[in-house]
Amino acid sequence: MAEFGAELRRRREAAGLSLTQFAPLTHFSKGYLSKVETGNAPPNRSLAEICDRVLDADGELLALVPDEGEHDREPVTALPALPTPVVGRAAEIDRLATALSGRPAVHVVTGLGGIGKTTVAVAAARAVAERFPDGQFLVDLGPPGATAPTESECLDRALRALGVPGRRIPPDLAGRALLFRDRVRRKRILLLVDDATSAGQLRSLRSGGPGCRVLVTSRRRLTALDDADHLELGPLPDDPAGALFRQISGTPPGDPVDEFVRRCGSVPLAIRIVAARVRRGGWTPAEILDRLTDEASRIPAMDDGERSMAAVFAVSLDGLAGGERDLLVLLGLHPGPAADLPATAALAGLPPIEVESVLIRLYESCLVTREPGGFVVLPDLVRAHLAATELPRLPAAYRDGAVRRLVDHLVARVAAADAVIEPHRHRPGSGWPAAAGFGTAAEAGEWLRRQWPVAVAVADQARAAGLDERCWQLGFLLRGYFFRERLTGPWLHSGRIALAAAEQAGQAAWVGMSLNSLGMAYLESGDPAEAARCHLAAEEVFGAVGDERGALDSRSSLAWVRLYEGAYEQARRGFEVVLADYRRLGRPRNECIALRGLALAAAELGHDASEYVREATALAQTPVDQAMTANCAGWVHYRAGRYDAAARDYAAAAERARPESRYELVRALTGLGNAAAAAGNRDDAGERWREADEHQVFLDAGTVGEAGARRALSTKD
Repeated sequence: MAEFGAELRRRREAAGLSLTQFAPLTHFSKGYLSKVETGNAPPNRSLAEICDRVLDADGELLALVPDEGEHDREPVTALPALPTPVVGRAAEIDRLATALSGRPAVHVVTGLGGIGKTTVAVAAARAVAERFPDGQFLVDLGPPGATAPTESECLDRALRALGVPGRRIPPDLAGRALLFRDRVRRKRILLLVDDATSAGQLRSLRSGGPGCRVLVTSRRRLTALDDADHLELGPLPDDPAGALFRQISGTPPGDPVDEFVRRCGSVPLAIRIVAARVRRGGWTPAEILDRLTDEASRIPAMDDGERSMAAVFAVSLDGLAGGERDLLVLLGLHPGPAADLPATAALAGLPPIEVESVLIRLYESCLVTREPGGFVVLPDLVRAHLAATELPRLPAAYRDGAVRRLVDHLVARVAAADAVIEPHRHRPGSGWPAAAGFGTAAEAGEWLRRQWPVAVAVADQARAAGLDERCWQLGFLLRGYFFRERLTGPWLHSGRIALAAAEQAGQAAWVGMSLNSLGMAYLESGDPAEAARCHLAAEEVFGAVGDERGALDSRSSLAWVRLYEGAYEQARRGFEVVLADYRRLGRPRNECIALRGLALAAAELGHDASEYVREATALAQTPVDQAMTANCAGWVHYRAGRYDAAARDYAAAAERARPESRYELVRALTGLGNAAAAAGNRDDAGERWREADEHQVFLDAGTVGEAGARRALSTKD
């Protein structure tokens, strides 16, 4: 009945009415009327009667729709058309179609706006059409918002979809519910209820006969429908998402599309909009990708004049309660990817228990997801929408206060984690914010493993907000974790901004410590020349202000640079000097570090290093220090050809490192493989090396003896 839709549109436009103006006159939703006009949803007699009357069509519109008798004689499939192609949802469609063929009576498809809920629902409904010979009908509840239809209004729309003329629909809820049950009692009907916002809307629609099924799509999880079957849709997998983009955009097989898909969050509607823009031209693909890369312009770029991700998200946000919306917007200030409850509470400036109750409701909106450990994840496109439309509207004082609370919280949490892992570490000055501590070093390490990207991003926020002390503190505190795991990229980044903050604040001690930290990062990243420059500059800064402790640490770090450069004799002399000073000042942890350096230098020079190893082992205080010292001992024995002794020490290092440091664990496993290979046990060596590789930790063969030895042993094969 496409001719009805075309004629309806012609007469509506001739009357000077937009769809927004026309919808209230008919009591049908704007979305449903649009689908009827475009031929994506069939009309019924009730709609035709109202439109004919509103537009003074003198029965001409009504004549284009069969009467009720004809409507009752033939099965009806009054569902919208499917978009083409439908890609990457076969498993979900099959799962839903199977569920519709059995029990329960209500099935719910939920997910983020634009994720493809209606497409999956319609495809599944069409797949089981023969099971509903009395018809499949669309009940369009319109986009959710402040004026979501009531239960009574939903019944009115359902009855009209079933072909009941408006004049026969009772005005009251009880009468409508009774009529609905009478119409469907002995029939096998599928109602597709699109865009529901609450379980209450569906209360009466669930009361159909045993042959009826209600298939609901919603941007909320509708957990109150606890007797329903629930299917939640997520982003498309990478391959289908790429295939969808290629099919719509016409991108040749050899051209990469992964970045387009990633910037679209693998959300089908966003992919369709962007791919259509690429195909249409006007903007080059590179220009469109540039706009997608910039978070501020990403969502505005997902607009083709008729479809808009901004409009989709605006509707979802409008459906939130005030407290939910406020917290969601504040989450847009969190640099992600995941926020835990304490960080969220810090942003909001509210007690965690109060924030948690809001997060539970916000989770129901499908605008955030949850991960184990209480982490809240904001999807990339939602974050981009907040950045483009909501965050610019926040009052500056409100925004700055939230950022300050988040920065203070992250500094305190990183400090608490570092205090458990590195209890003997020197923390200069005062002004360290306090936070709840961690029970064990393993717990603190796991938190840092998950949250270090957030901490680095928060350091950037602190720098941008002029919070120089907090920025420097984060750089200082993160150094220990980055050193243990040899994460040189983020270590260099956080170190550079910490140095900039220290220089801006005019704090010589901060500058010197930042330079030493950067020097260590450069050395681990394979740039000893830049590392030496940093340590020499740090020594000069400390010397100028009479900071003996800082100057000594600079000289110790410089000795490590000489060791990595292969200047073993120079390194040995440097370690001997700093070792004497560390002993004089009573700094046992630094004594241990210097002794390890001496042992490594002695081993390379062919000297006996056993006494250095013994003393270092006695001084090692933390499990990580013990693992590093045992690895050092293993390398000393390996270099001397004592492979059994090397294996013993590497095994001890692996035991201590396993719960504490993946880097030291992989170094130990590599050393065990080397010792086995050198002793002629190639099978055992291969097993140890494979175990090391499973941890996906990179050991630089230029700076880590075990990695260089493995490469040499492998070359012999």
